[in-house]
Amino acid sequence: MPRRHEISRPRAAIGAAVWGGLLLFVAFAVFSPEGAAHAPAGKLLDYVAKSPRDLTISFPAGTSLSRGDPVFIRDPEKFLLRIGRVEEVTRDGAVLARVSVYPEYGGLLRTQTRAESFVVRVGANWVIETLLPPDRLREIREEAALFFEREGAAVRRALWPELKIALVDVISMYEEELPKALAARSVEWKSIYERHREGVMKTELAPVLEEVVLPIAKARLEPFLTEVGRELWEELPIWSLGIRYVLERVPGTEEDQVEKKFKEYLDQKAAPILEKHSPEAMRIAGAILKETVDDERVRLALGKVAKELAADEDLSALLRQTANELILENDRLSGILMDRWESGLRAAVLDASRRLDPLVREVVNGIVLNRERNGINPRLAQVLRTAVFRKDGRWVLLTPGTGSPLPDEAVLSGSRYGE
Repeated sequence: MPRRHEISRPRAAIGAAVWGGLLLFVAFAVFSPEGAAHAPAGKLLDYVAKSPRDLTISFPAGTSLSRGDPVFIRDPEKFLLRIGRVEEVTRDGAVLARVSVYPEYGGLLRTQTRAESFVVRVGANWVIETLLPPDRLREIREEAALFFEREGAAVRRALWPELKIALVDVISMYEEELPKALAARSVEWKSIYERHREGVMKTELAPVLEEVVLPIAKARLEPFLTEVGRELWEELPIWSLGIRYVLERVPGTEEDQVEKKFKEYLDQKAAPILEKHSPEAMRIAGAILKETVDDERVRLALGKVAKELAADEDLSALLRQTANELILENDRLSGILMDRWESGLRAAVLDASRRLDPLVREVVNGIVLNRERNGINPRLAQVLRTAVFRKDGRWVLLTPGTGSPLPDEAVLSGSRYGE
């Protein structure tokens, strides 16, 4: 027995010294403003000496919450900072959630604190909105604008020549394929056209075209057509056509002399005149279109036509079928693209990609890393946790108020996100 007492005394002394030293360190760190461990030790003391704050939040009926769901506040560095959890949920008309807030965040609970419940519907929109908030999207646009101001010409030089050849090939192919695709279903297209022609097109669009578009077109085109018509008339070989018309009536002469002479006129005189005036014709057509579209009555009529066409299930089905045939099921298209890819487009894309690499790398780093570039982006961590690991699909978000501290029995009125 004496031997046991002699052994236990040193152990007790060592234990007392260790605990005493630890308490002295904590006390020094907490009460010394310059202590290196002041903040962590203060939090540790909060856990030991203080209790979590309980708060009751009344949410609208139907709010989805369960025991264990996290409670967050927004944080500029961590995106969402967890400050507690839902301890209990009762449903009696409204949804009453009792949440527990960690001791070190109890001081955030003040009057005017707002509470919202979030339920994540994981999808592309949510992922994009989480990873790329408006301020980050604005930064990316600015980075891209600066990059293309410096490197845009080089990227275009690398890609455009081969891309232009591919586009020309595709357009040429569709000049052949589109009329065939439309003709194959001409009965269905005609049926849809007839149905809508007697509907909103006749009652809404036709009157507007007659009252608005035709006067605009007449005012802008009349001087132009007068000038072109005068030049065409001056070059028209009326005397020669008259002579040939008479000669055609003489037995034994050719019967197509007028036709040949008129075709010669079209090819040698009329075509050059029309070609000379075509830039002016395009300019006038653009001005007519702009002035027409700017008219409020035309926009309203087109909107009604578009609304009626969009609601036509037969038209939607026909458009889908035609698009599938022209794009997804078109062997000629895939063959053209593959030929262009192998003959030069692949090398051009690789060259352009190398030139775009600095911009792509900067954008990716901005999504993957935090602003200091020394850790993972907390928004990405939230996406991975929710979308991949199926955690935190629901949570309560508190927005601290600026009023007086909330009393212990206070009940906050909460809302669902977006309401």
